Amino acid sequence: MASKRALIAWLVLCFSTGPTAGMAFRYVPAVLQSGANVLGHKPGSKEPCAKRGVIKCVVPFGTGEVDYNSYILYLQSIGRASEGVLTIFVSGIADFTHFRKTLLICAIVLFGTFALPYASFTSKTYRNLVSGSVLWVSMTTIQGVYGTLSSSYIPLFMREAGWIQTRTRIGLDGRLEVTDEERATKELFNRGTMVSVLGLLSGNIGSILGQCIGFELLKSIPKYPEAFKLCVGWVLWNTGYSNFNSVIGLLFREVSGLGSGDRMYTVYTFMAVTTASIGSLTWMFVFPRTNFKIKHWAYCFLFVNIFCIFWGCLGISKNVKIGYKYIPEFWIEQTLFCMTSSALRSANRVMYSSMLPRGREAHFFGLELTLDLATGWINPLVQSVIQNRTHNLRYPMLPNFFLLLAAICFYVWCDLEKGIRDSLQAFDEAEPAKDD
Repeated sequence: MASKRALIAWLVLCFSTGPTAGMAFRYVPAVLQSGANVLGHKPGSKEPCAKRGVIKCVVPFGTGEVDYNSYILYLQSIGRASEGVLTIFVSGIADFTHFRKTLLICAIVLFGTFALPYASFTSKTYRNLVSGSVLWVSMTTIQGVYGTLSSSYIPLFMREAGWIQTRTRIGLDGRLEVTDEERATKELFNRGTMVSVLGLLSGNIGSILGQCIGFELLKSIPKYPEAFKLCVGWVLWNTGYSNFNSVIGLLFREVSGLGSGDRMYTVYTFMAVTTASIGSLTWMFVFPRTNFKIKHWAYCFLFVNIFCIFWGCLGISKNVKIGYKYIPEFWIEQTLFCMTSSALRSANRVMYSSMLPRGREAHFFGLELTLDLATGWINPLVQSVIQNRTHNLRYPMLPNFFLLLAAICFYVWCDLEKGIRDSLQAFDEAEPAKDD
């Protein structure tokens, strides 16, 4: 592999698929929300739905009617479920065949093909709403496949480019020995931070995920328990984070006004990516220059995330005047939530990578993806049911709030230093880890 040229080509690939991926994540749900609002009606009457404020609106779905925001969340749940099944299946084929590149090319072509028809959906008709919904579910499914296959190259690039050349060892006295290249765990984290942030910036643009694994990896839980603890915490956080982003985007359009606030929503989506990139870059600059432990950084980022979601939960009560009921609250939330979430994702990758046995990086990153794909459809489904009963987008924030509370428990439970020591054992020779 001509590592530098291959790495550049991979980054260009992430960049080139980014606009379509961003459209699928931000704009298609907004278009479907507007279409459902126009075609829907107030519950129990034939009156048209409101465009701003507290909106109670139902739209046909299946054999009945559901809240128009639940319609979007149900589609998201269906897309996540189909994404998980197909991605795990295709990744398994890619693991045991030599068709990884071919499968990646096919997935990208399909992804772009599903995006093309949206240009013709100019009128808000029920036929266009259904067609757009089917295409969005298809895009979500294929997006997981191409993202997974593209990210399966990450460990290869890191090794080929020389970013990861040696591993820390344990000496006869039981202490960590470090090479001249990596004189301390702090330096290891510093280098990992740079790699993680660079990869995350491409991820912000390209919706990058990791590679899938086989069942046999689960047998290594007793050997590397700390890595698995962090993995579970990471999955719980990612589920709450991504689903909160979906809800807050829909809520922003309700508060700003469907149709009248479209330009503001465009700025809102643009600033989300901008603040996320600034957050991870700022942390990459600050972390090596402080003595603050990486795990403590993760705690701070998590607490900010939890506070932002809790703020939305406060707005459930009609008697409370805050809780994302005014536009300025959204801008503050976006700055805090996007910046800390992006930095936390970088920190997660650094901490997780430091606890992985050499030669198994891709498989363990695949574990995080597998758990996320296998369970990612559950929370959108729960949110759909809650939204359909309450017609209040702040209620679906509650499951995300509890998910992040559970996640921080796993972060506290994880012993990072012990996990690093466990990773120094070869995967096939490692014995079950023992508590210190």
